[in-house]
Amino acid sequence: MNSRHGHRLAALTRDFFADRFSREQPVFTRAAARGELPVDTDPMPLLDLIAGAVWMRVLLRREPVPPDFARDVVDAVLPR
Repeated sequence: MNSRHGHRLAALTRDFFADRFSREQPVFTRAAARGELPVDTDPMPLLDLIAGAVWMRVLLRREPVPPDFARDVVDAVLPR
């Protein structure tokens, strides 16, 4: 892949994830309002951790993602 295509792919990837984050932000806002997350929680690291855990599980370990997986990941990294 040439440099121009690499830069274009990087820009498209950034735009895709920025759009995803803006759509997911209200989920974190509502969770904080319900007391499920500390009010000052930065959602970006949580999204990175959840996505990374999913990629690891699916692509590298070739295991299914259980229904409560995201909740379990969040519970593992956030104190209650």
